[in-house]
Amino acid sequence: MTYLQLRQEVVDRMNIHATLPDDTPYPFTKQQIKDYMNEGYNLFLTLTKILTKSKIITQSDGLYTVDKGISKIEGIKYNEKELERHTPQEMDALGRENWRTETGTPKYAIMENTDTDADDIKFSIYPKPTAYDEDLRIIYIPALELDTDGNSTILPKLADYALISYTIYKLYTQLGVEQNNQLAQKHFQEFMFFVKVFGVNNYWSKYEIMDNRQGD
Repeated sequence: MTYLQLRQEVVDRMNIHATLPDDTPYPFTKQQIKDYMNEGYNLFLTLTKILTKSKIITQSDGLYTVDKGISKIEGIKYNEKELERHTPQEMDALGRENWRTETGTPKYAIMENTDTDADDIKFSIYPKPTAYDEDLRIIYIPALELDTDGNSTILPKLADYALISYTIYKLYTQLGVEQNNQLAQKHFQEFMFFVKVFGVNNYWSKYEIMDNRQGD
């Protein structure tokens, strides 16, 4: 479905008869619905892992910065071997006092910036390689957005209803009061049902979006 069709499903299910304004909250703005829809879209992709991509990173002596457009890094590989991911604090706790100055074959990927509000994701690899001719690659879940009315998701058609359920859940939560909170939880449970149906081990979901799973 297109974003416009998804939004209309939300409006119909919530029995909203008023014309949705662009910015005045009565009862919700078009932008609020779009924001919640995109939030649900990326949460669905992250939880199900049905769309992953890979990207080669140009090696350097220092910090690696991954551009915007990534929802979550699923793995970092050096010469096809998965690196253990840690924070700097975790590395210090392992008792490796000089880990930042060690050289050799990388075994660890240090997530230097895991703030989801940051523009970029930063990491480094240790021990530092003595040469930079090996393959360094990240496996990631892309951050996608429905930014125009005509945009469609990359999801299997049935999975689009997960985004509808999530958006309704957020809107009912915003309204407050006990009855609305109960309705919110009902729709959140629907969303999680779709997550389980289209999870990473589900053959059908992988088959449906197979053409979109290619690396860069």
